[in-house]
Amino acid sequence: LTETENNISIYAFDNTVYVNYQLKAPGNVVVYDMIGKEIISENLNPGQLNKLTVNHGKGYYIVKVFSEEAVKTEKVFIN
Repeated sequence: LTETENNISIYAFDNTVYVNYQLKAPGNVVVYDMIGKEIISENLNPGQLNKLTVNHGKGYYIVKVFSEEAVKTEKVFIN
């Protein structure tokens, strides 16, 4: 991991995806289902914990965070 990637953490609890985004540059987050369909796309607030509610049923989702400085992708489980 680069130092920039260490400033982004992605995890899920219940039906919420949390993105702890500690970069200064504006960023975006996109949530995909397992077949690659985009279900949520939002701008991230720099320097804070961003919350996204996923109301598409339980299962695995791909969360991709990208900015000018970094790209990070994680698989999360929503239950």
